[in-house]
Amino acid sequence: MSGFKMFGDIPEDISYGEKRRLIDAWVGFICARRWDWFVTLTFVDNPHPERAERMFRRWVHMLNRKLYGRRAKLTTGVNVVRALERTKLGRVHFHLLVGAPGLELERRLDWHDNWKEIGGGINQVEAIRSSEKAATYCAKYVYKGGEIDLIGPLNNHGQQALPLTSKPPSGTNPGRSSERC
Repeated sequence: MSGFKMFGDIPEDISYGEKRRLIDAWVGFICARRWDWFVTLTFVDNPHPERAERMFRRWVHMLNRKLYGRRAKLTTGVNVVRALERTKLGRVHFHLLVGAPGLELERRLDWHDNWKEIGGGINQVEAIRSSEKAATYCAKYVYKGGEIDLIGPLNNHGQQALPLTSKPPSGTNPGRSSERC
């Protein structure tokens, strides 16, 4: 997947203040962009991680094609912050922030149904009520042992990986709103 991947383990001896500063840095980075939807995607079964990735990519590809036409690519369309979470039993599900011009005009229930049509399970596609709360929810996976991926034009860093203790990438994304939450 073309994305900015966050992975690794937060040292056990990291202080609460350090965790808080790390989360605040990610929230600031995420909130500097425009977000329209908060999405949770689960699976009917417990898919292999590669299958889960393919299903996710297909859903985003369908969204890109709807908004930007047949030539849309995963890296040039909608912006996505994806937080991967594993349940206590090890099952994967995703929490997403999704943003793009025109997305606010899309019928969210259609994208709920599209996830089920491609074999996904329970899901929610909600309008963002509080960018800061949604960003904080996703950013907490930085220290919970999950992953955060930046996908789409937001990812102007290519295929990079940083340890979770790193702060988010700096800089702005040309062509996107830089409103603060």
